[in-house]
Amino acid sequence: MKKSKLSVAALRESYRRDYLKYQKFAYEIQRIVQDLLSRENLGCLVTSRVKSEDSFLEKAFRPGKSYANPLFDITDIVGVRIVMTNPNDLSKVSRMVLKCFQMNQKHSENTAQRLGVNEFGYRSHHIVARVRSSLAGVPAVSECRKMWFEIQIRTLLEHAWDEISHRLAYKRASSSPGHSSERVLYQTAAVLELCDKLTADLWRQIHKESVDAEREVSRKHSAQTLHPLLCRAYLSTPAVSAVVVKAESCGLIVLRRRSTAGALFSAARLAGIATLGSLNHVVIEITDSSCQWCRLLQMAQKQVMGVSVVSADFLVGFLIAAKYEVLPKWLQDNAVHPVLAAALCPVPLPVKQPTVISLGSQA
Repeated sequence: MKKSKLSVAALRESYRRDYLKYQKFAYEIQRIVQDLLSRENLGCLVTSRVKSEDSFLEKAFRPGKSYANPLFDITDIVGVRIVMTNPNDLSKVSRMVLKCFQMNQKHSENTAQRLGVNEFGYRSHHIVARVRSSLAGVPAVSECRKMWFEIQIRTLLEHAWDEISHRLAYKRASSSPGHSSERVLYQTAAVLELCDKLTADLWRQIHKESVDAEREVSRKHSAQTLHPLLCRAYLSTPAVSAVVVKAESCGLIVLRRRSTAGALFSAARLAGIATLGSLNHVVIEITDSSCQWCRLLQMAQKQVMGVSVVSADFLVGFLIAAKYEVLPKWLQDNAVHPVLAAALCPVPLPVKQPTVISLGSQA
């Protein structure tokens, strides 16, 4: 490849001129990826960055590198990073990304494949891509539609090691790194890789327990003792859907996707609801009388947060806590914002001692 004929000064000026365009493009790609992953309820942190002027110029004129047109040939001027909490999501995240973007196979790689069987270090999936024609209509995208950019996909622990090693690199730059410190750094990489495998196993176990809980709900095991995973599975039942419909008729926006059921489980515990059958009985019972509390929740959310959005978990937990007069304690246990808590419960209700309800025959 021919070396660029542009001088450092000319390339610097060109980069400065286009920098804002790159920033808008990076933000738009980040937004597209974030929306894509959010729709699948994937727990990922998505960030973006544009290479600094000095970093770009250093790479453009790095010894051993040769770019005919650095502004086009350098494929990581714009970078998007996806950090996953669940290592098992790697394949799914990669497939979803490739549906939106065209991959450059030559420049994409899994950096873990650089490591030998007895080596530990930097691990990340790097996908070099550009936008497909279906996204070219977005103004910030259309200006850079032919530009290559890099998407890094990594786990939370892979990201942790990369951050640690980068920060230590600056500390070691002024002196020659000792054998001992280098060894500890790569020992850390080995430990974090093992932790990644354990984390993946943990997520698989949680998924299995969640599936088992959903099966328990579907079989209507009314005598089954409540636990958080069973409450989470219960959020997909017709009884909860009926409550959600009632709440939406009162002006609330209810997020139906299930992530946790901590609010529901804590309300059930405070109210003394011990079994699945008892919970189902209570939820059916509160549906018709929920309008007053739903309107209060809608007005309080609007006043304090500016928007009346709640999760199904929070909604059902709130209604149960209100019915059984344990609202002050429930609001405290769920760390509800003090201003919102005051709006929902201006006069603290006496916290009743829970009476254990066990309607094993109810389903």
